[in-house]
Amino acid sequence: MRTTVHRVRLGLEEFRIIRAADPLTRARLVGQDPARGGLQMNVDAGAARYIGMLWLLAARSPRSLIYLPLRGGALPAGGSPPEEPPLDLVLLHHSLQFKPHHWKRLRGRLGCGAKSTVRVSVNDLPGDSAIDYDARRHRGHRDVFHQHVHAESLFMVGSAKVFRETAGLFFDIVKRGHDYRPPAELRQDFNLHYCTELGDPLVGGGREIHIEYTRRWAR
Repeated sequence: MRTTVHRVRLGLEEFRIIRAADPLTRARLVGQDPARGGLQMNVDAGAARYIGMLWLLAARSPRSLIYLPLRGGALPAGGSPPEEPPLDLVLLHHSLQFKPHHWKRLRGRLGCGAKSTVRVSVNDLPGDSAIDYDARRHRGHRDVFHQHVHAESLFMVGSAKVFRETAGLFFDIVKRGHDYRPPAELRQDFNLHYCTELGDPLVGGGREIHIEYTRRWAR
């Protein structure tokens, strides 16, 4: 997978930012205002695969911020434009202890960066039997995401384990989204689509992300 690596110094600290080298033009994320409910992400199969790979990269990169610039992407075809402006996405390990209010200044200093290639594979996904789903329901379970919205960006902060165990949501869309067909008696319902959710109990005190496979785009 092709990436761009940036190293930016703020004060005494140097930060490593890994960015998707290829533009994610068919991925869109909206939901800045918590009063409007959850977050909405639309992706095609290519974007879902790329995001899944970056999700896995975040699991093994505890000293880096993984930056997905999504605000310039296309709009899903049909329907009205969303009332809220789009968001970028930043993935990072909680041990980095990065303060989101530094992000706008950091992003403004990224520059061209250095091209790099990393090896990430769907084989890095844990098998279903290796995931303890019951543990997620226990009070005090700590492998959850924490969310912040700052500078037109959604921050997903979590452990290596929660990134690794949730990356499969995107690969599921790659596998099933394109071929999904609703039952014949329901095909007149234009709201039917293939989707998945990332929410409770994996998002601690945050908002659910509705991730929807989108076949047609406005541009």
